[in-house]
Amino acid sequence: MSKAPDGKIKSILVKLREVIANPQSLEDLKTQALKTIEESRIDALDKMTMKNKIVGKTSLLELQFYLYNCILKYEGKGVIR
Repeated sequence: MSKAPDGKIKSILVKLREVIANPQSLEDLKTQALKTIEESRIDALDKMTMKNKIVGKTSLLELQFYLYNCILKYEGKGVIR
């Protein structure tokens, strides 16, 4: 994933913060995350990688952790590569 220039762009995934923090269910969070990513201008290869990882998550906590790290990664503060 690319990182945003300092202070200029916020991750499109920031729109998901409320849903990530208070999801209705694992499937609901997956659906909303996948929709947000699909509608974004994220690089096609990054989109594919993110969507595959999201689909593969089997627990709500694991998915929340991954999505928060995606937000941080895109903004240049993440711990995942």
